[in-house]
Amino acid sequence: MSSSFEKSVKGATKIKNAPPKTKYIEHILVATHAGEAGIGDVFRALQHRLRDSTWTVALKGLITVHLMIREGSPDVTLAFLAKHRNVLSLGHISDAQTQGRNIRHYANYLAERARAYRDTRTDWVRAPESRLERLSVEKGLLRETETVQHQISALVKCDVLESEPENEITIAVFRLLVLDLLSLFQMLNQGLINILGHFFEMSKTDAERAMDIYRTFTRQTDAVVQYLSVARLHEHHTRVEVPKLKHAPVNLARQLEEYLEDTDFELHRRQQPA
Repeated sequence: MSSSFEKSVKGATKIKNAPPKTKYIEHILVATHAGEAGIGDVFRALQHRLRDSTWTVALKGLITVHLMIREGSPDVTLAFLAKHRNVLSLGHISDAQTQGRNIRHYANYLAERARAYRDTRTDWVRAPESRLERLSVEKGLLRETETVQHQISALVKCDVLESEPENEITIAVFRLLVLDLLSLFQMLNQGLINILGHFFEMSKTDAERAMDIYRTFTRQTDAVVQYLSVARLHEHHTRVEVPKLKHAPVNLARQLEEYLEDTDFELHRRQQPA
């Protein structure tokens, strides 16, 4: 069976300037249902392709990993990457190479997805939207919201259509990134609404951390709006319809900061209804 997975990996990452063929990806996805042995076989074959000096081969290798995360058996690929941290370490890639910057940023984003899974045991793209909506501060609301923010920060650095001329492979990468971003930003909004709903009950330490999360959120919202505006220009290529963006309010910073800096902070907090 391992040789057949190796054959599919080679097929999915051919040098040709075109996205991986569905027939190869579908067979590779079977490995995600075959336990550690199956996925180990795939990654042994992928290791060499990810480090190939030809940009088409390396980028298609990363697309294959991304599709395994998105469409394979839930959590299996992320769990493997979380355990084997060096798989996506592509330090040999330089920005001077053709598509080098795109390869490096894309690999860093997928590595951030694995890091988030290692820290929270959650695939934040495939998780139920209500997860952060229901989570309490005591159970990790702030920490897990920060984890989503780290993934969004890594994703919006993947400006794959701006740094190089677009082609079929970078369009395929961009499509997957847009789909991820729509899910992650929705999740982030759920977390922010929950945080804002409990902000005036938090301890000073938690409120200061929440304030940092909010400042990051306002910056990230601008970056996400910009990223998705590019996505709208390419809807005819990606076939991903970008909805009108709805998000938590971004104009509350001054009000929240004044509350934090109030000398009677503890008094006001105690007066909040339980």
